[in-house]
Amino acid sequence: MNALSGAGRQELTWSRWDETVVNNFAQLAARNVCRVKAARAQTFSWQSGSTRIYSVGGFTLVHAGACGPSHSGYAEVRDREEIASDPGDRFVLVMQIESSRMIRQFGRTQYIEPGQAAFFCASEPYEGESLITGDRSEIIAFYMPGRYVHERLIEPKRFCVREDPVVLDAMTLDLLKSFAANAWAFDRSLFYRTARIVADLILAGRDGGSHDPGVRADARVTALGRVKAIIGRRLGETEMTLADLAEEAGFSLNYLHKLFRGEDMTLAAFVKAERLRAARTMLEQAGPVGMTVTEVALNCGFSDSSFFSRSFRQAYGITPRAAMQRSTPQWLSP
Repeated sequence: MNALSGAGRQELTWSRWDETVVNNFAQLAARNVCRVKAARAQTFSWQSGSTRIYSVGGFTLVHAGACGPSHSGYAEVRDREEIASDPGDRFVLVMQIESSRMIRQFGRTQYIEPGQAAFFCASEPYEGESLITGDRSEIIAFYMPGRYVHERLIEPKRFCVREDPVVLDAMTLDLLKSFAANAWAFDRSLFYRTARIVADLILAGRDGGSHDPGVRADARVTALGRVKAIIGRRLGETEMTLADLAEEAGFSLNYLHKLFRGEDMTLAAFVKAERLRAARTMLEQAGPVGMTVTEVALNCGFSDSSFFSRSFRQAYGITPRAAMQRSTPQWLSP
């Protein structure tokens, strides 16, 4: 077994799955994702495998795979005891690449096959088990901060572990696979910006893909999701204009403004708020990675550091420097 670590990145590799690997996996998950109780389902004999975890600002990407003859799979449980010691509010999309998986939550059970996914709440009790159907197993799990999800979905728990598995549209599926394949070479800033884009596409699909007519989104929600994804990807561009956003989204600027009338803020205010939110997250990590307040401001699209400082203080009641000094990065927390 070999364990590698870096700034925000963790990797666990092994040559034979046994009780030691099970315990090490549970410890790795507790440090970087959430606390779970690991258990073996009957017997299995994986020959090799690895788990990679990259976490920045509440977004966590997990890519795990194993190969070799196996009689059964891996099971995990997150119960009230685990949640009490690790109460973070997070939602997760688990996509099965190879083999199958069962997820149980809120009294509902969902089975996912390769190419399908499940969406559930990691701050509520759940059970998960890999159902081995061949000599390989591979999954991608993408964790999103609860606050981020609640800002984009009304009552998101109603979308958790539905009867039908999540079928991602081609664009979201390709982006998630590409993200999982390439994220390990990203710096923290690029990982965070890309994670927001992936999250926005996933959440737009949750609202728009529901079979319940009462929660099915109209064209406006789909358009908003596309525009917000573009904004998230281009937050660091100091020269970005609202006209640029409209052109990339394929809308007129007038229509873009109309889209945001139901969002309780203007388009310009939304862009500014997203930049400030991204800056706050980066400031919480800036000290250990050696960034200055000015560098954070530029990375989040603010060309004027004085304007950034005034806006940040108006939004959060403290200065950017104070936020940097008093915050502890999540990835360094025990």
